[in-house]
Amino acid sequence: MFNYYLSYIKFGLGRATSDTAHEIRDGHITRSEGINLIKRFDGEFPSKYFPTFLEYCNIDQDYFIEVIDVWRSPHLWKIIAGKWELIKENRLNICGSSDLFFCAELTGDSDEEKQSLVNQKTNISNQMSIYSRVCSMFTSIWRAKEI
Repeated sequence: MFNYYLSYIKFGLGRATSDTAHEIRDGHITRSEGINLIKRFDGEFPSKYFPTFLEYCNIDQDYFIEVIDVWRSPHLWKIIAGKWELIKENRLNICGSSDLFFCAELTGDSDEEKQSLVNQKTNISNQMSIYSRVCSMFTSIWRAKEI
């Protein structure tokens, strides 16, 4: 739950992007359907479990927000009219083939900008692997604690 939301904050891609890319590759939905799902659900906050999460981590909401805001990449997020906005959303083009980063292909930029982003994508992919393992361990511990 929170691992997908935190992934969205850190990388600009959440569970909807991940799941949709797989569904497109497997031919279960069209690219157009996938884009609509991503626009609707990516970054959805898991409010149902938020109080439990805060209690488990022994933190309050203000501290949670303070911490996650530190993880927002400035090349992805900006504060617009007092609210965080994902600014690189238009660079992601969900495709139908496998890719390092949830089948997301960078489009609409100059060649120099694309190369810079491709280099960043490789670094992010490596970081995300570590991040995913940490989130999986946290989720496993959390589930075990519930039992």
